[in-house]
Amino acid sequence: MATAEPKHLKAVALAAVPVVASLVAIETGALIGAAGIDVTSLPPEMQRGLAATTMLGNGFIVTAMLWATWLIDVIDGRLRRAALVGAVGAVLALFGLIHSPFPDGRWIVPWGDALPRATVALAAGYGLMAACCLAFAWRRSGRSGRLGSEP
Repeated sequence: MATAEPKHLKAVALAAVPVVASLVAIETGALIGAAGIDVTSLPPEMQRGLAATTMLGNGFIVTAMLWATWLIDVIDGRLRRAALVGAVGAVLALFGLIHSPFPDGRWIVPWGDALPRATVALAAGYGLMAACCLAFAWRRSGRSGRLGSEP
């Protein structure tokens, strides 16, 4: 069995975040359901917190792999590859394969009627992350206009 290099342990910890969010969303949903609480009767801050936890946990397996891969690439200096991972994350978030805004985790057709603002924001965040990685890769290459090879 392979083990993670010590420098990559941060990526393992980061990968646990969506897994824990999914567990919290499941248990919170079960508790709210068992108590017979109507979620719409909760204060708006509580509703936003539940929605954020649900979105973070939806698609947690893919999200965990994506986040760990991205951080390992950044740690190892593979910024162009990290940018690609960020771009993939943007597309997956836009379609709801990760961070679906729906409690049942269903996917989204981005060109459909009402694309949730949170979905657009998350996709834009992944896109910005990809752009930053590309900018740092370009800067590291000496501003030659070429991104060169990576480790």
